Amino acid sequence: MSKSESKYLPFLRQCFVTASVALNIVGHGAVIGYAAVLIPALRSPDSPIIVTPSQESWIASIIGFALIVGNFIITPLMDTLGRKKSHLLTILPNMTGWFMLLMVNNVAGLIVARFLQGIAMGMLGPLGSIIIGEMTDPINRGAFLTSVSLSLTIGVLFSHALGTYFKSPSWLISKGRYEKGSEIFFWLRGKDERQRMELEDLIAAQKTARKSSIETKDRTLQDIENSFRGWTSEDYRSGEPLNGKAITEMRRCSSHILY
Repeated sequence: MSKSESKYLPFLRQCFVTASVALNIVGHGAVIGYAAVLIPALRSPDSPIIVTPSQESWIASIIGFALIVGNFIITPLMDTLGRKKSHLLTILPNMTGWFMLLMVNNVAGLIVARFLQGIAMGMLGPLGSIIIGEMTDPINRGAFLTSVSLSLTIGVLFSHALGTYFKSPSWLISKGRYEKGSEIFFWLRGKDERQRMELEDLIAAQKTARKSSIETKDRTLQDIENSFRGWTSEDYRSGEPLNGKAITEMRRCSSHILY
């Protein structure tokens, strides 16, 4: 190994260790910025979850309380499990929180999900700086520690930028949100005559599909109801003893022996 390689190889290894912490912190920065995307979505008229201003405040600020819990949890863990395992452990509550945000349909679920993410942030806050401080050279340690704040800011920016990404116009129209779907469609494609005709055909096709789906659903429910009425009718119940006797005689004539 040449002298130049031996000089830069330790630095690259320290960059790799710092990057592992920084990438995790980016995810936690996205958690902070997500509130700015989530709250406006909950305020929209077509939101499936109705929230009050007080509940909005709890959804946005619950992370602050969870940070304290995370600080207390990580203190004994990083001494007993070590830095590496503790660092990996901080990913679990964060991922669980994201999955809950995807699945829940009520305010309590949103608050619990955000609380779990806040615990993960509280665990990583002191642990990330300790990992970088212990594994980097004092000469470059200050620059490496700056990556903590930088990564957090990048995560917030990433979450805000991703929140501006529009939903598919076709999907919105398929859900009956024609006005919003048309607005995004024209913003993306323009308002010339060809695009207007395509949008009209798309809306007409989706309306036909939705009507057919509703009729099929109603017809299926009607068939189930008619079948249930047939099973509970007097004619059906009066034939049950005859059916039972016929089955018994058939079995007596077959390989089954009744004692």
